[in-house]
Amino acid sequence: MILKQRWLILAVESIFICLSRQSFPQKRQCVFQVTRQNNKYTTAGNVSGSVQLCETTRCCVGYFLIINGQPEVDTLACDIVEKSCPDTTCKAQTRFNGLLIKCVCNTDLCNSNITWTPESEEPRPTYPYAVVKTAGYVMVCLVGLLLVLCFLILAAKWRRHFKEKKKNPLSLDDYSVSQLCSCQTTKTSEIDVANIELQQIVGHGRFATVWRGKYQGSTVAVKVFPAGWKQKFTAEKEVYELPLMKHAGIVNFLGTGRKPDGGSWLIVLQFAKYLGKLRYMPPEILDGSVDLSNTWCLMQGDIYALGLLLWEICMRCTDLFEGGNVPQHLLPYESELGLNVTQESLILHVFHMDKRPSIPQHWGLLPQGSKLQELLTDCWDCDPDARLSAQCVVERLISLQSCYSA
Repeated sequence: MILKQRWLILAVESIFICLSRQSFPQKRQCVFQVTRQNNKYTTAGNVSGSVQLCETTRCCVGYFLIINGQPEVDTLACDIVEKSCPDTTCKAQTRFNGLLIKCVCNTDLCNSNITWTPESEEPRPTYPYAVVKTAGYVMVCLVGLLLVLCFLILAAKWRRHFKEKKKNPLSLDDYSVSQLCSCQTTKTSEIDVANIELQQIVGHGRFATVWRGKYQGSTVAVKVFPAGWKQKFTAEKEVYELPLMKHAGIVNFLGTGRKPDGGSWLIVLQFAKYLGKLRYMPPEILDGSVDLSNTWCLMQGDIYALGLLLWEICMRCTDLFEGGNVPQHLLPYESELGLNVTQESLILHVFHMDKRPSIPQHWGLLPQGSKLQELLTDCWDCDPDARLSAQCVVERLISLQSCYSA
């Protein structure tokens, strides 16, 4: 009887040990070696000597520079972007015409032993660019919506301003300024869909499909919502009808329509000739290391783009510069990379070097400056998980507005 009890205890202990190992898997260990400019990887896990224990990923990553025909270590660490990886060994992926090698693998300390020889090097694949180009079409629409968010806040500020003005007599100067802006809702122009020719799909979103088409002899963008998404269509239409939406920086809203017999809902917009705003794309999409069918990934990419847009707006804000002398308008990364950026230069600057648009140092001395700096940096964080949500951005902007008004 005692012998049976011992066997039973041993069996239970064995089952418990197996379950414990499955429930609490060991964290991935990666070889750790980074340069000062790549210290962002220190946040991926605890570092002990030359080994890093990954916190949020099972993937190790390695970046190697090709110097005199031989790979030299640039970065070895836990991956901060990819959460899953199929390869057990460090298989080389060449970048920048063979000047840089990347590998991602899923076994302990696998990122130090790269599988690469000059003879086995393959031509650089073209699919990342195709993916980025497709994402660019989608990003055009998304960036437009992000601009809307900024103008919503500005519109609210204008509305409060005019309410306060009504309490006091208007001066001549006040009257002349008020004539420059009509704060009445724009009337929607109903368009006969029979006059719209849909030619080519340029992007898919969660709720609608964007077409390039023809209307009255002009090239237009047509956003088509399925019949069941009337609520989404109405919400977006109302955004385009808001005050101050007629602006050179926003695509022109031409009108709406609906296909016969209760069909799809259409929003017709000015067609943006230069599609694919590379400079506004987040590092993880530039590098092609995320699943573009994942809605969450695209949402976090929108927050990155929103951070760049807020930086552009703030750099033209007279209250943030002494004497109201604002600098000349520059696009994000224009001062660092020039007006015509390439995918390769952005990947190197934004992804590998983790660089962002420069924030004037004197902002830190302003009452609202430190909060503004924090807002921008939290929007364009290299880790998508660490970026703010859209609701949090709105709350922080309202908080900034309250501080400024006080």
